[in-house]
Amino acid sequence: MAFFGDPCRTQNPQQLVSVWENHKARGGPDREWFSPSDFSDWRDQNSSFSHLAALNDWAPTLTGRDEPEALVGALVSHDMFTMLGVAPVLGRSFLPEEDRPNAANVVMLSHELWQRRFNSDQAIVGKSISLNQESYSVVGVMPAGFQLPDHSRRATVATNPAGAQPVVPAWVVWCCA
Repeated sequence: MAFFGDPCRTQNPQQLVSVWENHKARGGPDREWFSPSDFSDWRDQNSSFSHLAALNDWAPTLTGRDEPEALVGALVSHDMFTMLGVAPVLGRSFLPEEDRPNAANVVMLSHELWQRRFNSDQAIVGKSISLNQESYSVVGVMPAGFQLPDHSRRATVATNPAGAQPVVPAWVVWCCA
């Protein structure tokens, strides 16, 4: 799944925290990202937070329309936007089944990218776009000004391209208390 977006504006930003694994006792870093399987375990066993969501950087190239454009985005778990209390202005958010291996490639566009590259096409939902020469179905467009936590301006975001978890080596996990 993919999203192309902008600054983090959540309903309760004071409740948003980032969680890391600590590997210092084993000679590793004291702030280590989670593997996708560790994140799944944490989410399944969570009893402390109202939501757990994950993201990682992603830098696809938009092709197949006009000039190719390098985009900056993030891979996100399906529940990221629910945790942030943000809904798309067009279409829908990501679905839990889109986090699974071999899921279809889906993408969420930022408002800015939708306006600039797709001429604010009200019928964009359900259309295919090409990212890194792979087809992605657009499922939604985020509100103007939306940005993910801990990211500067974003043009794209994706969750598990093709649902292939091995593609994502590590996650930054965000929680909402």
